[in-house]
Amino acid sequence: MSSKMDIYMENRLYLSAPCFVMDEKKLYFSNRSCNALVIVDRETWNVESMEPFSGEALEAKELHFECCRLGNKIYFLPQGKKRIHVYDLESKEQKVYEPEGEYGASQNALWNFHVWQDKIYLLPCGGGFGLWALDFDGQLNKESWWAVQTDRNHFFHGDLDEHRFFSVRVGTRELTITDLENRETKTHLLPDTGVGHIAYDGQDFWYTSWNHADIVRWNPGQGERERYAFPMWDKCSLGGAPYACIYAAGSKVFVASGTREELFLLDKENRILKSILKLHEIPNIYWEIEMTPVFTRMGDKLIVTFWGAGGAAVIDLTTMEGKMYQDVIPINETVRVCFDRILFEKAPLIMEDSDGWNLERFLYHCENSLGK
Repeated sequence: MSSKMDIYMENRLYLSAPCFVMDEKKLYFSNRSCNALVIVDRETWNVESMEPFSGEALEAKELHFECCRLGNKIYFLPQGKKRIHVYDLESKEQKVYEPEGEYGASQNALWNFHVWQDKIYLLPCGGGFGLWALDFDGQLNKESWWAVQTDRNHFFHGDLDEHRFFSVRVGTRELTITDLENRETKTHLLPDTGVGHIAYDGQDFWYTSWNHADIVRWNPGQGERERYAFPMWDKCSLGGAPYACIYAAGSKVFVASGTREELFLLDKENRILKSILKLHEIPNIYWEIEMTPVFTRMGDKLIVTFWGAGGAAVIDLTTMEGKMYQDVIPINETVRVCFDRILFEKAPLIMEDSDGWNLERFLYHCENSLGK
């Protein structure tokens, strides 16, 4: 068996997480491949525990996409019609909230959030659910003043500053800025229809469209400030989208190809896209959407995780060098034995991952894990 395949498969099973919370000593995330709250010791980089989320079956997948910290609690926000799980950093206990309301049935619809003062403001999947505020005590209240025209598709979302966030209806040209302090919203019409992805650099918005490969710089007060025109290329997604995402780290703007195989930096002076990181050496064990990059800036480093793939990449914002990291978080024997048992009981995992993951391979994995 291929050692590279083994490494990526193990990362998919044990360490699949697009979003994380980190404090001085620990790293916390929700595993997308199986029901697990993962806690990593930052001093040793060992996985110290993987515990199932309360009220969920062991075989549950893709429970959460986003997570955030408010006070001494970590909130794991659901994907689709699922529960909010809250982990108390002091008591080490979990609580579960099942929001009520009309929201989309799509399991791929993602929740977004903005933390302000002592509340988490939630934009759940499906426009009918509106804007909700979650407080320290787990009370979920709908914001009646937020009356943005929505549909049942999810939003692209981002933070503007402490009390403002923006959201874009997928596939339209409508960008809405929400001011939580003044309880106001203002909707702008972008120059292009079919806006696919959007980012904010602290001054201007940067967006891409599904209809062309241009990268556009736009400002609410000045309109379109710059358009970097590029021809459509052979790196489009299966659905024909030229880019999988866009992200602004200060003045540096990054895009990922629609195929999710390469990350690029927009060279504004020379008006070209410079390749930063190639992902094409990853074994073909992931769906296209699972390889969509998710960005987190930490100082002069840009951490790149993925929607549903294990492992991560790091881009140095000073040198613009990028590197993939796999198998860098060791799993101790106790955790491995526990989750070998859980995965053995999780028959759907064996059947659904047809690219190289079968019963014979799984038994081989268990035998070798128990022997460590």
